[in-house]
Amino acid sequence: MPRELINVGTEANDGTGETLRAAGQKINANFQEVYTLTEESATAIEAQGNAIAAFSNDLSTLDTSQAAQGEAIDLLTTASNNQGDALGALTTITGNLTNAIAAIDTDQDSQDAAITSLSTVNSEQAAAIVALLARPQGFTYDQQSEPLNPTAGQTWREGNGEWEWSGSLWLSTVRYKAGPPSVAFTSVSANGNNIGCTLPSRTPISDIWLDGVELIYRRSTGLVDSLNFWTVTIYPIRDDSVVFTAVPLTSLVINNEGTFWAALPLGIVHPNRFSLSSTGNVSGLIAVWNTTGTPGAFRAALSANYRLRRV
Repeated sequence: MPRELINVGTEANDGTGETLRAAGQKINANFQEVYTLTEESATAIEAQGNAIAAFSNDLSTLDTSQAAQGEAIDLLTTASNNQGDALGALTTITGNLTNAIAAIDTDQDSQDAAITSLSTVNSEQAAAIVALLARPQGFTYDQQSEPLNPTAGQTWREGNGEWEWSGSLWLSTVRYKAGPPSVAFTSVSANGNNIGCTLPSRTPISDIWLDGVELIYRRSTGLVDSLNFWTVTIYPIRDDSVVFTAVPLTSLVINNEGTFWAALPLGIVHPNRFSLSSTGNVSGLIAVWNTTGTPGAFRAALSANYRLRRV
């Protein structure tokens, strides 16, 4: 602190000087400053003495001349300044490290943001995978192994053929027809007459899957009207000629000539489609004709549309 001066007034006892208390306080403050500086100097001298002693444990090599001591003191002072500079530099480095740590924290925030962004990207990748799996209805798999999770209408091309997924089964993309050609008519003239068509034998890799029946009928003689007509019911038939009358596929009333088509969306697997076929296989279809009144005679042909079912 700066030296404290006591105001003694202009003349003795003129009442313009400081009080004795105020003067004493300044005297104490000045002495306190002196004592503080003395203690700090003593501490510094002791530290320098320790430093000098640390230079060498062999005092015999110490130059005790005054000139040498003076140079040593100068060097020590210079070294102290250098140490001060070093301490300043260290403080700067520490500050830089602090800034670097703060920067790392900032980078951590950036990394958190980057991770969040990565999660978003992962979500997008997941969506892309879902989109990839959700292939369009007309998509074709070209592979040897059976596709996983197909959707109805998609196709699969493998060595044994090309198949379409119905929603529960692989069916051949090719549709086949079983039965006589349209010109091969059978005459129907009496109650209980029937016509049939034979299904092909089972292949090593597939069953027969019926998806429709067709009946072409042409009137040959007589009259048909609302009082005189035919009722035709189509059944599956077993290879031992037993008719599955308990499971009619479709039926129609014929009172004029024409062509009848009936889709069978649930399909009929050959063989062993029905529980009744435990003693024989479904080998074909049969159309049984029954009269109401006295209808005229017809010529008819029955055929079946089918696809192969992959097993």
